[in-house]
Amino acid sequence: MVLDWLKIPDQGLLMPSDLVVASKRVALLSTRHTLTEIYLLNALKEELHRRFTCDQRLGNLFYWNGFKVRLRKPVDRFMDAGLALFPLDSKVDEREVRLAVRELADEMYGALPETSVLSRCENAKQEHVLAGP
Repeated sequence: MVLDWLKIPDQGLLMPSDLVVASKRVALLSTRHTLTEIYLLNALKEELHRRFTCDQRLGNLFYWNGFKVRLRKPVDRFMDAGLALFPLDSKVDEREVRLAVRELADEMYGALPETSVLSRCENAKQEHVLAGP
């Protein structure tokens, strides 16, 4: 969907998720981010993905600013608030981070049922929304 929105042809394009099967993490390395910051960034992105429904548009999350794609203000506020949940140099458990991010999202956007899988389309009409005309 993002590739289509950015008008990037996907013929012959391999995405990282095409090459590996989700499994146990072996290493997490960064020269720019602390471990807590990585946990927070991942949890924030996963929560946005969890709440993204088939009837929404990417433009609800992003907008073009010149040649750059930027986050919309409500999403940017969520990311900023999420990154402020823990001191970035602290040692926290990844599950604790995920729970804190989920609670933040519930406060900012309203509660979402745990069993909800909103990012999956259940019928052809919804799939058409993702695929475009």
